[in-house]
Amino acid sequence: MPRLVDTPLARTAQERRSPSERGHVDERRGYLIGRAGTAEEIAEAVLLAGTNGYLTGATLAVDGGRSLH
Repeated sequence: MPRLVDTPLARTAQERRSPSERGHVDERRGYLIGRAGTAEEIAEAVLLAGTNGYLTGATLAVDGGRSLH
């Protein structure tokens, strides 16, 4: 399950939040890569899971390293 993903809709929603709400949503401190993912990166993970015939019963952590903490 993806975590923070930078999309036009997410950016618009973030701009509409108050400054205090933005801080909670934009919290990247726990992410190893220090940034939000992109829609393309999520699509690559879905493509991998859907096209790799040897990958079965696995959970892909598409979360920028967040689950490693």
